[in-house]
Amino acid sequence: MPKSPDIELLLVRCARTAWDEAGRLQGDTDLPASADGLSAIHHTLDELFGDTPPEISTVYTAPDEASKQTAAFLAKLGGARVKPTDNAAPMDLGVWEGLTEEQLLERYPSAYKQWRIDPALVSPPEGATFIETELALLKALARAAERAGNKSIAFVLRPLEFGIARTVLSRRPTAELWNLVEDGPLAVRHKIGRSYLRTRLEERKASA
Repeated sequence: MPKSPDIELLLVRCARTAWDEAGRLQGDTDLPASADGLSAIHHTLDELFGDTPPEISTVYTAPDEASKQTAAFLAKLGGARVKPTDNAAPMDLGVWEGLTEEQLLERYPSAYKQWRIDPALVSPPEGATFIETELALLKALARAAERAGNKSIAFVLRPLEFGIARTVLSRRPTAELWNLVEDGPLAVRHKIGRSYLRTRLEERKASA
C-alpha cells in the first residue's frame, strides 16, 4: 500500500514533574514525573481513546525521564514501540534552570518578560538558543514523518518543545506558544502533509 501524502501525528505534553508543580523553570534537568502528573496524563489519554486502542506505530519521545514515563503509558495503550530521540531533548535553560517566576522577574526582568511574550526573542544566559531547539525538533518531526507508514505516530515532549511543535503544526506564530501550552489540551491530534515538515525545516535553516 503506497504511503499517504498526509500523516496523523499526536502531540502529547509529558506528565508534570515536581519542578513543574512548584513553578520552577525546567529545561534539560532530568526529573521523573510526579504522581499527580502521571495521573493527569493517564486520565487525558484514557479519555482521548476510550475503549478504542490508538493505531500508533511509534511513540517518539524526548529522552528525559518524565517524557519516557508518559511515552511508555501511551505505547502500552496501542502496542506501539517507544523511540527516544535526542533531537526532541528539552532546551538547556542555562542559569535560569530551576528558578521560579518570582526569582526570574527579580534577577532578569527584561529578558524574562520578553521570554513570556515570545520565547523566540531571547535566549537564557548560558543556555541554548530557541532556534537551535526549534531546528532540532523540526528535524525529528520531519524524519519521523518521512519514515512512518500509514499509521499515526506520536511525539511526547516537555512543555516548551510541545509548544514549539504546536506552533509549527498549526502554523501559528511563536508569540502564541505559551497560550497553546498553558491554556490548551495535554494531547492534540494533527493531520499534516509529510512534505510540509521538510519544507518548514529547510526554511528555518535558511533563516537561522
